[in-house]
Amino acid sequence: MAVDYDLVIVGGTPAGAIAANTAVRLGARVAWVWQGADLGQAQRQLQGWMWGTQRCVDAGWTAAIVGMPPLVLPDAAWRAVQQWADLIADLPRQPLTTAITMAGVDVIQGSGQVVGDGPLRLRVDDGPLDRTVSTRRLLLAMAGDPAPPAIVEGDAIPWLTPTSLAQQSQPPDSLIVLGQQPVALALAQALATWGTQVHVLSSATTLLPQEDPAIGQWLQAQFAAMGIHLHLGASLQHIKKTAAGVDVTSATGTIQAAAALLGTVPRPLLQALHLKAVGLTVPPQGLTVNGYLQSDHPDIYGCGGS
Repeated sequence: MAVDYDLVIVGGTPAGAIAANTAVRLGARVAWVWQGADLGQAQRQLQGWMWGTQRCVDAGWTAAIVGMPPLVLPDAAWRAVQQWADLIADLPRQPLTTAITMAGVDVIQGSGQVVGDGPLRLRVDDGPLDRTVSTRRLLLAMAGDPAPPAIVEGDAIPWLTPTSLAQQSQPPDSLIVLGQQPVALALAQALATWGTQVHVLSSATTLLPQEDPAIGQWLQAQFAAMGIHLHLGASLQHIKKTAAGVDVTSATGTIQAAAALLGTVPRPLLQALHLKAVGLTVPPQGLTVNGYLQSDHPDIYGCGGS
């Protein structure tokens, strides 16, 4: 049966861009559906914020240089870092989009929803157009935010994510990082330079357990030298909102802080794709794939945060 594309990629992320460019170079007919994403704008802003923080450290504007008076007020330095991050986030996306389009990829800056199987069919909105496309394979390369833990007491907790943290008007006095995704650990280090009292809580017994043990040991020593409190091998029991912020209780005790940062694995919102239409159920922990990135549906794959 004839199809419109060999591969449709859903997700305006850097992973989606790389997949689209690679597939078209291999001779495939490819469509790239952005699915309402920002093509890495949030990631660029976060990277810009961490770059700006390092510049402040180098200049001695933060609490990282002990015994030296700051050259500017801390809140002014924080605002300067946010301005740098905004400038980097707003860097033009057009060159990348143009290059991928010129390579032969159909770029659809809209959203899609699965509507049928054999072959896979998606209804996509592309500006004023609303059309249905068919494809042999579907690759999910969507971004997402970390999911909060199920154990929550009282009112809804105003969770911080890596993206929202970089947009705060000032650094928090204290912070609890739940989980240890690399970006969350990088933020923990950056915030410690601003004078934030940082706690990292993880059920793993070492930092970055998926990496070489020497890397985790070296990072733990770095955190200790910076005054970051590590609570490793701690199983989460209770979380509740308080007047002063949040209380997080584990088997090792209760930690109090002004805010909590989700450092868990990002989970994209796959419900909008309506994958149930082709019999694919996505569990709460995200899409399950094998070593070839293939899901339980033989023609649907996932990469990145999906």
